[in-house]
Amino acid sequence: MTRARGRYLAHSYALLAKIPTTIAVTALLASLTIGGTGSVSQVAPASAAANAPVSSVPTVKAAHTKLGDVLVDAKGMVLYRYTADKNDASACSTTACLQLWPVLSPTPGGQPIAGPGVSQHALGVITRKDGKKQVTYDGWPLYTYFVDRAPGQIIGQGVKDTLGTWYVVYASPAKNPTPKS
Repeated sequence: MTRARGRYLAHSYALLAKIPTTIAVTALLASLTIGGTGSVSQVAPASAAANAPVSSVPTVKAAHTKLGDVLVDAKGMVLYRYTADKNDASACSTTACLQLWPVLSPTPGGQPIAGPGVSQHALGVITRKDGKKQVTYDGWPLYTYFVDRAPGQIIGQGVKDTLGTWYVVYASPAKNPTPKS
């Protein structure tokens, strides 16, 4: 076998190994754009998504981390609160803030749905200054953290900026301080 053919085969095998990842990424992107909002909303496992209406997929659920039981979105990404926020009002409004801390949006026209370990009564929706909707928990607007790359990561815990500090949101509302009025 020639050296060029060997490199070609090695390159071909490397591309073939990436196909399942490419399919998964394509499916994820397709599921996000089907909702029409362009924002993070609800993504269910393929088997659940095929058999259940979108409105029955939990928006927020509880997951156990090294910090205890915290809130996560439908994809398992940890949700955060921001100490600069006020009760039912977001202080994260700059482009830079929103790129690092994407807001948790409800499904279009829908209310957030509590999954296992989450109080439905504590969930709410606010309208942000930009007119978009954001899910809240016990008055705290909810965000994910761009740097968290896998479900359950808590890299955003304790991150400080000039206005405040970011913390995970505990599933038990009693463990979260009351937002400022």
